[in-house]
Amino acid sequence: MALAKADLKLIEEVTAYYLQTGELAGEKRNGRLTEGKYSINETARHFGMTRTKVIKMLVTKGLYKPADADRVWELRSKGMSVQEIARETGLSSATVSACIPYTTEFHGSAEPSKRAAEARQFRADVKARKSGQEEMKKERTGKTPEKGSKNWKSSWKKETALSYKEDYSRPPRITWENLHDLVTEESALQTEESDRSRREREEKGMEQLEVLRSRPVWTQEMTDLILSLEDALGLFSGALSTRNRTELEQLSGERLPLTPATVWRLHLEMDYEAGEEELKILHRYGKLKGKAISRDLVVPSDIPLYALHYVIQTAFGWENSHLHHFFLSKERVLELCGNSPENWRKMVGIIFRSPLMSEEAPFWADDYEKGSFKNWFRTKYTGPYLSQCREEGLYSCMKDMQDVHEDTLMYIGYRRDPETGEAGEVIPGLYMKEHSFRGWVREEEEQKEERSFSEKERIEKVRFADAPMDVLFEAFGSDPFELLERLPLNAVLCPGLNVLPRGDFRFPVSSEDAENENDPEKLFIGRNLCRTVTEELSFIGDQIDETIRENEDSPLNQVNPRPFATELLYQYDYGDGWQLKITASANCRDLNINQDILDRANIRCRETYRPVLIARDGEMVMDDVGGMPGFVEFLETVNPDLESMDMEERDKAEAKKKQMLEWSKIVHWKWNDASDRNLL
Repeated sequence: MALAKADLKLIEEVTAYYLQTGELAGEKRNGRLTEGKYSINETARHFGMTRTKVIKMLVTKGLYKPADADRVWELRSKGMSVQEIARETGLSSATVSACIPYTTEFHGSAEPSKRAAEARQFRADVKARKSGQEEMKKERTGKTPEKGSKNWKSSWKKETALSYKEDYSRPPRITWENLHDLVTEESALQTEESDRSRREREEKGMEQLEVLRSRPVWTQEMTDLILSLEDALGLFSGALSTRNRTELEQLSGERLPLTPATVWRLHLEMDYEAGEEELKILHRYGKLKGKAISRDLVVPSDIPLYALHYVIQTAFGWENSHLHHFFLSKERVLELCGNSPENWRKMVGIIFRSPLMSEEAPFWADDYEKGSFKNWFRTKYTGPYLSQCREEGLYSCMKDMQDVHEDTLMYIGYRRDPETGEAGEVIPGLYMKEHSFRGWVREEEEQKEERSFSEKERIEKVRFADAPMDVLFEAFGSDPFELLERLPLNAVLCPGLNVLPRGDFRFPVSSEDAENENDPEKLFIGRNLCRTVTEELSFIGDQIDETIRENEDSPLNQVNPRPFATELLYQYDYGDGWQLKITASANCRDLNINQDILDRANIRCRETYRPVLIARDGEMVMDDVGGMPGFVEFLETVNPDLESMDMEERDKAEAKKKQMLEWSKIVHWKWNDASDRNLL
């Protein structure tokens, strides 16, 4: 959209004031004599905006040309994004952005879009409730219980009430107390019998282990047997999902709830390759020890993606002010769908969102009105869970796709060679770049000859099933590969057994091949991961048919797929371009954490039905800082090396630091020293 009249007026006012600052040469500003030239800093201070924003306005009016402008404009003319230019030139994203004139609505617009207005109101609400939140936080804060204290759960025990409220439009939580009221008597008796059998197996195994350990002479065979038995009983460092429940209940002092049935370790890591200098700054000022900002949590394995979004926002310091989505890598999408749009279509409503979903539908859960914002976030990621997004239902998605089938025809344009004038052949299913979507073929056009829209390309009629995958973006006008956020995590991710799946991990091509693996991690994933749409349909096809026969598209009556990925991607704020890689493991032998801390997090997650943070690397980030490059620049700005500067440079650095810290308060960022276990 073009710049609004009010925004154009603001640009005129800013540039006019900037030109006036040149007339103030020799006068004192902020206690110092100014130089005889125009002042960007003074203009930014006068209008209460950032220096970068002033520069962009001056560039827009042609009154200022940054030193790197020519290079940036050259790369921009080639279609490169701000972040791509930053990586190419080594400049920060903020510096690159400052070189590019405004052409559409900007941050803080006087006539914002609907989404921007909602975000602005959201921030105003956050600011208005800040004082009330501080009081509530003060009331809830208590001293950390000593290890082994009988009251070690008292600081969070009352929070379990959040799991049971009825006004969340969710199914009731099944506990031992209400088991006979919520399920059939036969099912309740089976559950109790299964739990008794589990206890007996654990007690018998513990007795056998004690006998082996008490023998005076050990052999290698006995050592192997003990280790195997400890693994089976969940008695090893890093045990989480397979942890011995009898020992957990002894530590808890009470019987653990039935739900969540399973908890996982979830690893969230910034998908950003920092340069050497950026890493130095992050290590020095950003509390980073490794190579990427990350978080490790204990989560209910059934937490849906919509709730996980709110967990991510809290864990990294964002405030839900921008758009987001979950997705898979392009390589995994192509493997899963066999590079076939028809296979993708079959999974709309099962794995993928409908690209025809209304703009308002994804925001169904953003219903904050008043009270503690932190507690509102908590209600979103406290179980039991149930998505109320009706447009993610199977019937709704099928309705969106009813006019598309494997024989539906579309026009695809193939570029001609400028020298020979020939266009490439139609290669069904190939993921190409030398083509583009040119429209759907109407019924009256199906029998007509092929037509050419341009001399530079050839137009072909192509069946939907044979079309290249990437034309789906243009065909539907939105991202067709966003994942359904109603899906529980255990229907999306396949975890590692004891460690996170490696970045170079390649799973076996079939379940039979998995059985031949010697690596226990590959064997575990090979048995549980669904590799292709064909394999997925063989598992859940009957469920889909049954759901269709029942003719009821309620939130409770949805089909969940088998897990189809070992890595999940999350993107937030498309302008700043934050992106996370998400992986999971049933246990966490690769995480350096005390087992006592892990056990207590395990118990807390199960009893509160809420994720618990167990480890983090790197400081909290913030909204609207310019992504990772901007955050690194922010850390460097608020931690200037004053000793290496002369007096004038020091004054400028301190003024810039003060300005940045004042701005950081607006976006509610602060150095976060809260304990891990209390962050969520």
